[in-house]
Amino acid sequence: MKFKKRHLLLLLFAFLPFLNFIHFDDYCFGVAELLIIGGLTIVFFIAFLVISFHDLYNLSIDKLRFNFVPLTIVFFFSLLLFFAIKYHDKNFNKNEVQTFKNEIDGVVFNTLILFDDYTFELSEISIQETCIKKGAYQFKKDSLFLNKNDKNFIDTVFDGTYYFNKKKNLLIPKKSRFLNLRLY
Repeated sequence: MKFKKRHLLLLLFAFLPFLNFIHFDDYCFGVAELLIIGGLTIVFFIAFLVISFHDLYNLSIDKLRFNFVPLTIVFFFSLLLFFAIKYHDKNFNKNEVQTFKNEIDGVVFNTLILFDDYTFELSEISIQETCIKKGAYQFKKDSLFLNKNDKNFIDTVFDGTYYFNKKKNLLIPKKSRFLNLRLY
């Protein structure tokens, strides 16, 4: 097996879809991102087919050995892409402390996840996409204060301050226009 320049090009095409899974701050992931990933995956498989047919042509003409590097790249690409799509919204380096959820009209779910390192994720889940907002939190007595990373963003779903009702396991927002979140 010989590693050639065309295999570097194949690795580059294999790397491009994974750029859509890297999120350092607030983000939305939905149908549009999946279409971009699908398009980049098609480009990768076209490059794989061209390289494989070129190798097969050289195999028949020059009686060379078949190069298994492209097949190895495709195998690892497929495996990593499967796990990236399945677990793109999981945090493996953080432990969940509490999760609060609510449902709006049976279609949109809102989730607040508190982690052990005093960070949180607010998720607004709809049919077409999931938007994640991140930040830090702190409890003071029976109140939960959320400090979002994007301070300029005016949120229409989540409040910045919640009162925790221990009897009903509810987070009650300070402003009445927001919905309660139930502990799960």
